[in-house]
Amino acid sequence: MRPNEVNNTGSIRDGYTPVRVKDKDSGKSFVINFVNSKVKGNQSEWTIKDGNVYDKDGKTIQDNIIEVTRYQAALIKAAAQGNYDDKYLDWDDLNGAGYADNAEKELQKAKSEYKLQQDYYLVPRDEYDTSTGAYKEVYYPVADATETGVISAAVVNPKGQKGQITIDLRQDQIDGDKSRDKKDPWWKFW
Repeated sequence: MRPNEVNNTGSIRDGYTPVRVKDKDSGKSFVINFVNSKVKGNQSEWTIKDGNVYDKDGKTIQDNIIEVTRYQAALIKAAAQGNYDDKYLDWDDLNGAGYADNAEKELQKAKSEYKLQQDYYLVPRDEYDTSTGAYKEVYYPVADATETGVISAAVVNPKGQKGQITIDLRQDQIDGDKSRDKKDPWWKFW
């Protein structure tokens, strides 16, 4: 049985923490079952681990409720839709740039004034002749669910105010692994 399946007694399989995500703008909420992860907003941070939710100071949050803005709630909901099972957020949801489509749809459903930020890269106007120096900008949304274990999105509203959310599934980030901070000489790395 995969970790995101329900066992024969009808209960959620071990390894997931049910988290109530509350939109503090509208008061609406929904539950998503998270694998161990770290969720970071603009100013807030939560660690979801072994059945509990902790704030950035390590204090346990009662009832596993995280309060977020409307756009952050929409982006979290979109993150869980990567594998078409919107009740669980886990490694199966890491679908790369496909996350941006889900994020845009959820932001629209939530009637958020925020939209995904756009970034660009340059490509030659004529792919066979780059000697002219003529390039065009190709735009793409700043939202990704990488296979390395990080789901992130950046948003902006019409006033130019920016926001972001990052959901980190990497165990060393969740545990606060400080092994990289050791002061060993570089040659001891190997």
